[in-house]
Amino acid sequence: MKYVPKELEHTADASRGQASPRTTLKVVGVVVGVAVAVYASLGWIADLVAARISDQKEAEWFQVDLGSPPKNNEDVQRARAILERLRTGPGLRDLPYRLFYLDEPLPNAFALPGGGIGITAGLRDAAKSDMGLAMVLAHELGHHAHRDALRAMGRALLQHTALSLMFGRSGVSVFETAALLADRQYSQAAEFRADEFGLRLVHKVYGTTTGTLDFFESMSAMESEAGRALAWASTHPLTTKRIERLRRLSEKLGGRDLGMAQPGTQK
Repeated sequence: MKYVPKELEHTADASRGQASPRTTLKVVGVVVGVAVAVYASLGWIADLVAARISDQKEAEWFQVDLGSPPKNNEDVQRARAILERLRTGPGLRDLPYRLFYLDEPLPNAFALPGGGIGITAGLRDAAKSDMGLAMVLAHELGHHAHRDALRAMGRALLQHTALSLMFGRSGVSVFETAALLADRQYSQAAEFRADEFGLRLVHKVYGTTTGTLDFFESMSAMESEAGRALAWASTHPLTTKRIERLRRLSEKLGGRDLGMAQPGTQK
């Protein structure tokens, strides 16, 4: 019996090793989905652990040293005096709050685990009044009150370690990028919470909210159109949104004026 080979039916051409666009989209979707799921799980674990670390342990474990601020620096003396006054307010954790000073032109402030609060030289021009600087420092105290710095560090550490074990070094960057985008809304929510805590603290300590927005108004004027367009991918919300929320809260607190105060004024 003579063998007659059967004609092959039409099949997908896989000889080139190229996936179809639909397959690529599916793979990307799975990658993003897994990354978000992993991040959410690790974030929950990190938050749970952070909530159970006592103030004493956090202060002991995170003795960050960025150098002593210059003793004769007027900006540092001004910030230190305001910080000491804010520490008399309610709702603060029992941490050894320390002030760090960076000689950087960009206006910025940040919270470090263990009670550290850093400020830059650029804050001098952005936070023109004592009330404006008080709001900035109170905002950072709000991050400490909500353990944001500790939680963020725990999330980053667990996320990087887990993704490295699961996908190796080559696959981490893709998953970290997806998880990083998922983290933006979490970070923006933390900023809103710190803003609210800070305004309430300033109002409680100083009895007014006048001048508390001068830093935010300065930053709003500096924001570019490109920055506004990419606000969804930023760790910080749009400054205009923060100003709107703070104005509404000020009205609830009984404040009537959140506008610019004269430089150096303080109630």
